[in-house]
Amino acid sequence: MKRLSLCLLLLIICMLRSQRCEAFIIYAPATTAAIDRSAPVPAPASVPTSADTLLLSGRFYSKPLGVKLHLNLFEANLEAPGYSFLGPMHGYIEGGIYGTWMITRFTISQKGVRIRFINDIGSETQEVDFSPDGEGRYVLRTVGSNAFRKAVGRKLVKVDDVFVFERQGEATAETTSP
Repeated sequence: MKRLSLCLLLLIICMLRSQRCEAFIIYAPATTAAIDRSAPVPAPASVPTSADTLLLSGRFYSKPLGVKLHLNLFEANLEAPGYSFLGPMHGYIEGGIYGTWMITRFTISQKGVRIRFINDIGSETQEVDFSPDGEGRYVLRTVGSNAFRKAVGRKLVKVDDVFVFERQGEATAETTSP
């Protein structure tokens, strides 16, 4: 019952913070049979190249902060650790920042991806732009005010507005191109 209540609370908070919560239905508990989990994933404007594929799916790590980004924008098949009751999602970010942040929606463009995250208690959202930097790394830039924080002692302090990520444990664009 607590899991269902938390899920409903997250849905209400999302609805109050924004008028659009279409992608939020993927977070419904598995016991709700009426929810359609096969919501279509927005596709890139063109056929994805190997570089696009690398941007839209994978595990990324930002060494300075110790932040991990788990991403699969092709299919909602990832589960955030400790939040399996929310069901499969397109991705989450954890470690190095306070809490776990889960993807509620995203938009793919020619320049990269705009992603909206919600924190694990549903009290804050953060929009970010995620794009390649041309040097084999990926840059995450916060849009608007920065809601990401990290714990220092007994206080939460803001982190930088820009995170630089490197791909972890998977092929690079050079090895996957034909």
